[in-house]
Amino acid sequence: GTGTRVPGFAPGGFTNRELTWETNTQTDVGLDVGFFDQRILLTADAYVRQTTGLLNNRPLPSLVGYATSVQANIGNIENKGLELALETRNTTGALRWTTTANIAFNRNKVVSLVNDQSLFFTSLFGWPNNIRVVPGRPLGDFYGYIQDGVFRNQAEVDAGPKWVAGSQPGDIKYRDINGDNQITEADIVQIGNALPKFTYGITNTLTYKGFDLNVVIQGVQGVDLINGTNRYSDAFSGVFNVRTNALNRWRSESDPGDGWTPRANQATTGNNAAFSTRHVFDASYLRVRTVTLGYTLSNALLQKARLQSARVYVSGQNLLTLTKYFGYNPEGSIYGENSVLLGVDQGAYPLARTLTLGLNLGF
Repeated sequence: GTGTRVPGFAPGGFTNRELTWETNTQTDVGLDVGFFDQRILLTADAYVRQTTGLLNNRPLPSLVGYATSVQANIGNIENKGLELALETRNTTGALRWTTTANIAFNRNKVVSLVNDQSLFFTSLFGWPNNIRVVPGRPLGDFYGYIQDGVFRNQAEVDAGPKWVAGSQPGDIKYRDINGDNQITEADIVQIGNALPKFTYGITNTLTYKGFDLNVVIQGVQGVDLINGTNRYSDAFSGVFNVRTNALNRWRSESDPGDGWTPRANQATTGNNAAFSTRHVFDASYLRVRTVTLGYTLSNALLQKARLQSARVYVSGQNLLTLTKYFGYNPEGSIYGENSVLLGVDQGAYPLARTLTLGLNLGF
């Protein structure tokens, strides 16, 4: 050729002509009850929601060559839930104090999939097929190996189940699920789920003369999260920065560390970076979302200042988070609102703790 560049086009994906709208059908049963002259209010709502033709990307085989997935109706989903809310007027005199509490339970199930075939998704490079959508199971399931500790010495390596390619003292000891005394893909099982057992919130509001205080607390319980940075920081290969748990790594038979953290290893032998319970963490948390303290000027002061209204306040957001999760944010998810790729944290940016001082004036 002449070496002259000419514009061209290449396929980058597929058009799915069978794609249809996702449809939802929901049935709700509610109850509202008041007690003690409406000082205690209880609201209960139970629901069943059927989703038909759930929209998501369906993985394609690699032989396609230029696309890894196609938008499709992948199956039908069922959600059953119960939401409870309780409001109480604790005091009604000069000091007024009201509390609102809520708790929500949701159970999700994959009713059916196209061709009744499970779907496999890769959360992060190097961890293939570790998120799966399986009929009869909820969305958000993680699949991997179960870590049972670390090989302390050669005798344990010789006796215990190990990789066909071999393991060494200090490598991770994985559970042999099928009992063949080898660690293979046949030993991969469900090891976590990204959907919480329940969510909850509590709001307290107090007023006294011109002062008002509002405190909002919110939490999530029983939820798992994949920490993707762990794949690099816990490899101890000398390439990436590590966490303080590296201080408890296996060094020798006489210095086995905490029995959970493997040896430093510049090579990739031992499959210590394989996706396992080592990379799945409890991300339950309780967070003080908002605290606001304000003062509203009295009518006498307003008249002197020739104002209709005036309020000064100080507010704080995300002041405190109580969690066992070591990452920046237990709510972190790199795939946003994706309905399948749930609960994957790859160093999500932490929520900012902010303080605000404000003044509202009405003329």
